Amino acid sequence: KERKLTIQDFEGTLLKARGQEIKEIFILAQGTESSSESAILQRTANAYSTGESVYVFDFLDLSRGVLALGAEAIRRSFVIEVGNQLDALSTQPKNRLRWKELLEEI
Repeated sequence: KERKLTIQDFEGTLLKARGQEIKEIFILAQGTESSSESAILQRTANAYSTGESVYVFDFLDLSRGVLALGAEAIRRSFVIEVGNQLDALSTQPKNRLRWKELLEEI
């Protein structure tokens, strides 16, 4: 997600995954809405009890770890590929600026 995760986002993702019989669910967002945190934790625990593995990752936390462990070629490929996607989607300048800011935080 390009915003903080809400319980509604979380529930929608689980519903879609169940419809496709997916048991390993990875959710990547830019943090979690504070009003949804406890509900998401509870739903995650409930999902495990039904045989689903649900993982919620903060984008910046995950990217820092992956990019730190990856070789220089992986980091370079990542940056180039994101830039290519921004070009392909004719991304607005404000989103390109946000991408620049995210890169500076890593």
